[in-house]
Amino acid sequence: MTATDQDAASASSQPSTMPPAYATRAPKTPAPSATQPCACGHAPTACQPTACAVASLTGCNCNPATIARLSASSDPRRPPLQVRAAAPADAALLHRLVSELAAYESLSHEVESTPAHFAEHFFGPKPWAYALLAHYYGIPAGFAVWYPTYSTFAGRPGAFLEDLYVRPALRRQGIGLALLTAAATAASERGCARLEWRALKWNTPALEFYKSIGATPLSEWTTLRRELVPAAP
Repeated sequence: MTATDQDAASASSQPSTMPPAYATRAPKTPAPSATQPCACGHAPTACQPTACAVASLTGCNCNPATIARLSASSDPRRPPLQVRAAAPADAALLHRLVSELAAYESLSHEVESTPAHFAEHFFGPKPWAYALLAHYYGIPAGFAVWYPTYSTFAGRPGAFLEDLYVRPALRRQGIGLALLTAAATAASERGCARLEWRALKWNTPALEFYKSIGATPLSEWTTLRRELVPAAP
């Protein structure tokens, strides 16, 4: 399930899923504050105590103009938008973004995962999927999750994009396209011949965005699901 912005402008990004050499410069972590930071990770400052909302699963009210003002003193050599591979320390942030995505799609009742699940399945000895994080002026702005598949017709590996999400207040900044491009590049570098994903039928902005970048809807296919009980280890 994906939710993204309607970007048309391209944004360069260097995926760093595997190996770490592809990482852009690590985003600067906001300075610690005695005040509870908001959902975007911004710690309120003395001059901007209400820069954004208190943490919640529905996101925050940060907007590009506010972020630009608050980042005026940041490193000018750092690009505004960065995409990097998620690291073990990001498990809680990744889970928070997934929860925001679920709330956006009115599917919060389906979320059973925990940060501990992500720590194991993304960063454990046997990773099941790979995650990318986007930061805009050092603020967590969105994420993408993908994992390898295989096509017997093509005789080559493929990749499936499980999630693509950009926080609503930060859309139309090229973030969705940067994340999608980074995921596609990472999959291609691992020998994958194609990237596939799903989108909710009601999410017209996302569907139009995907069509604008050359994605082809597979209308003749129907997604099916059967719940399984994992075997005991």
